[in-house]
Amino acid sequence: IPYGPSAPRARELAPTRIRCAFALVLLLVPILLAAIVSVTTVDTMENVFHHRKMMLQGAEKTRSGSGARTHASPPV
Repeated sequence: IPYGPSAPRARELAPTRIRCAFALVLLLVPILLAAIVSVTTVDTMENVFHHRKMMLQGAEKTRSGSGARTHASPPV
């Protein structure tokens, strides 16, 4: 019989699994929020640094000359 002693056991396990999942979610949500916040702040800082790097690289490119000099301001 498939619906033997395993059926009540499954019924008992379900709420504990739900409780475990709920506890895991409660534990993970603040961790995820902190990770997201830290990642976004790091991303913004990296974007600022990356932008500065690109500007410096652009200045170096205009100095070295190739074709970037045409659409960049001429050196004074």
